[in-house]
Parts: sequence; C-alpha cells; structure tokens
Amino acid sequence: MEKIRDNEVVTALSIYSCRVSACIATLDKEGFPNIVGLGKSEGKLLGGRGVLDVDILSMAIRDSLKIAQEEANLSSPKTFVSVTGGSITSEKSRGMVRLSQRGEEITERNIRDVLKVANTIPINISREIIHSIPQDFIIDGQGDIKNPVGLSAVKLEAETLLITAHTPFLHNIIKSLNLAGLELEDIVFSGIALSKCLLSADTLEKGIVLLEIDNNFTALSFFFDNVLRGVDIQQKSVIRDGVLESLKENIDRMCGNKPISKVILIGGGYIHEDFIEKVDSIFGIPSQVAYARNIRGSAKDINGPSYLTSIGLALYGLEQRKKDFADKKGGLGILHKVTKRMGELLEEYF
Repeated sequence: MEKIRDNEVVTALSIYSCRVSACIATLDKEGFPNIVGLGKSEGKLLGGRGVLDVDILSMAIRDSLKIAQEEANLSSPKTFVSVTGGSITSEKSRGMVRLSQRGEEITERNIRDVLKVANTIPINISREIIHSIPQDFIIDGQGDIKNPVGLSAVKLEAETLLITAHTPFLHNIIKSLNLAGLELEDIVFSGIALSKCLLSADTLEKGIVLLEIDNNFTALSFFFDNVLRGVDIQQKSVIRDGVLESLKENIDRMCGNKPISKVILIGGGYIHEDFIEKVDSIFGIPSQVAYARNIRGSAKDINGPSYLTSIGLALYGLEQRKKDFADKKGGLGILHKVTKRMGELLEEYF
C-alpha cells in the first residue's frame, strides 16, 4: 500500500451510534480535493452519551479504514475524527479588553487577546473545548462588527460560540484510535464537517439548519451569515414523538429574528417522504434530503449518504493541511503563524 507525504493525503472518520465511516482524500494536480477511498463498518458503538466498548469501536474503525485504504491504495496513520451526540454541548461566551482612554486602532493582536479572554470562561472540569467560533465583535457598545481591525475604540468585546465535549468521551475515542493503530490529528464537531460538503458560500449566507438524525440522538446546527450560530442536541431520535416540536422551539430561541431559508436532513434510512412532510409542517420551512455538492473523485460510493460526514471532514482536513504546509514552507515563526491563523479565522467566518 502506497504511503505519501502527510500534507497530500487525509484520513477522516465519522463516528455515530451504529456506524463508522472512513474517507481517504488527496489533492489533485490542480489542488482540488479528490475522494479516493471510502469504507464503513456497522455495530453498536455509542450510547446516549459515549463509547460503549473501546475494543468494539476500535475494531469498527479498523474495518472501515481497511476498506477505504484498499480502494485508495493509500494509508496515513494520522486521522481527523468527527463527533456528535449527547456528549456535545454548546454555550455562548463573551470577552472584553480595554485599549486606551483616548482610543486606539484595533490590531490583530487585540483580536487574539479578546478571543483568548472569551475562551477562558469557567467550564465544567469534565469538559473540553473543541471549537471556539467568533460570532460578533462589539466596539464601545456598538455591535454587528465583522472585522474590527483598523477601527479605533476604547473597549473591544467579542462573542464566541464554544462547542465542548465530555472529556472521558474524548479519551475513549482516542484510546479506540490508538488500539486501531491510528493517531488523532483533530477532533471536529459533525455539523462543521457536514457544512464543508453540503453548504456553498451562497447558502451559508442564508439561514440554514442541518438536522442530523441518529437512533440515539438528534443534532441541530444553525448557520447564518457564514457562521455556525448555534447547536442543539437532543438525546432522543427525532423519530420519537415530541422531538421535532422541541427542536422547533429551540430553533426559534436560537435564531431570534434571523430568517431560515431551508432545513437539510441527514440520516439515510431514517428519512422518508412522510417524515419530510412532517418536518415541513412543524418547522414551517422547506426541507430537503442532504446531498454532497461539487464532490469529485474515484471512490465508488462517493454519493452514498453514509459518507457525507466523513467526506466533509476530509475536505476540512485538506484545508488544514494546505494551511499547515504553507506555514512550514514559508518558515513562519510562531508569532507570524498565530497572526496568519487569526486572519484565516476572520476570513473563514466573516
């Protein structure tokens, strides 16, 4: 089996209650993502809040990855992993830094400082922050600032969305990977991974709800104006009575006066025509079954609904690899790397 440089191949694994899906992707000569290997394995893997058996999960990881590697004829020991379910929660955080009494021009360093403050809010010792997503900046009480760099102010504030995971759950995922002979490269929330293959730049500007349906949970991700604005996870399958109604109430609370244009449903066999009609009726918004956008590659089942999250995660991973490779090639020092990442973060979300 061929081994190539780490920056040229990405391994991605999506883990759900009864399925692990693996995706191997590379960059083609033009620098576009190429899906070259897919594989999946099924079993009873996760309960409502975490891993049921690390040996069973590690075996499912090995089996799914083996299928993907054989199709791709490639292997890489590092892997991105997407997670979701009852162990994931989200909350809003706010940070503030004072500049000078007479006001001063806001710099990228000020942005880093205020985001760092926003990330230092007390959280339960049993939880880890896996994503901190800037929502809005406020300067001297004025909100709705997308990029405050260059503006003058006395006080700079930032609001972020923190996505956290139960620490023992993460430890069990990492142990399962290690037992399968793999090394964790990054943990990514499934809603973020899915957005990479389901949502275009145009649709991200509108209010979009991603609704993931699993037999143990239902995960909702709300995107507006290019930003993930909220996450709501119910520890029940949406097919149970009352779950859709509860999600609708939470969407209304989460979205406020922001319009929603569409609900996108992810869940394979759980989605049928009657269910789509029910979603349309309760949410009062058009819904559609998810499909990957502008995906190409040699993998046989590239349009299979079971692989949406792992494909999106592979695209996410390739983006990170390209950025890391550019940093190494340019010989950037640590301060320049931090500054560059801050610029990328602002560009990505605003």
